[in-house]
Amino acid sequence: LLDSVDRSTGDDLAKTPDHTGNLSLDWQASDVVSANLAWQYVGSQIIKVPARNAQAFKSESYQTLDLNTNWTVTQALDFKLGITNLTNTQRDEVATDADFILEGRSVYAGVEYKL
Repeated sequence: LLDSVDRSTGDDLAKTPDHTGNLSLDWQASDVVSANLAWQYVGSQIIKVPARNAQAFKSESYQTLDLNTNWTVTQALDFKLGITNLTNTQRDEVATDADFILEGRSVYAGVEYKL
C-alpha cells in the first residue's frame, strides 16, 4: 500500500491521492462480441501550482468511466469501438492550473489484424 502522508512531517505528499480504485466489468456476449466497462476513482490530492507561485492546493477527487467493445470477425481480424471518459469528467481548477488536464469524452474505432 502507498502512504499519502510524509511520516517525518505529517504533511500530505504532493500528487499522491489518499485513495485510488479501479473496477472493470467484462461481458462476453458471444464467441465474437465482447464488451468492457471500466471505472477509475482518484481521490483528492495536494498539487503545487506553478501558476500560483508554486503554492500547494488541494485538488478534489474525480472518477472516469470507459466503455470498450470488440467484434472478432475472423481468427485474425478484430474490430474495436469504444468511448473513453464516457461521463466527460473534467478536473477542477487547481489541477488544470497545474496542467493536469483530463481529456474529455472521446470515441475511438480500430482494427486489429493478427499475422
